[in-house]
Amino acid sequence: MAEHGQGQGHSGTEGKVAADAQRTLVLENNARIEVEVYQIGASDYKVVMRVYDANGAKVHEESKPRKNDPGPASQVLLFGIDEAKRHAGGHVGVPLDNHNQKTPI
Repeated sequence: MAEHGQGQGHSGTEGKVAADAQRTLVLENNARIEVEVYQIGASDYKVVMRVYDANGAKVHEESKPRKNDPGPASQVLLFGIDEAKRHAGGHVGVPLDNHNQKTPI
């Protein structure tokens, strides 16, 4: 995987994205994933995931709440990256076992 810089916060989303809680990655099949983590409470987060195909077309976008998560946001980001890679696999052909997952699906 090649890292291609940080994602940008999007207006209209609650909370604030920490600098260490956003990531844009290009996967082996040239699919791009963007993941942002917003802290919306003391232990509540929102993970926003976007998946783009090799041509740059958005194929999936999802927001997932993480309630009562001890964090920190950088750890919640790892959850979001794993989820986004799973969606990239389903949409654009990345094998589901191609992201160093510790536990089987």
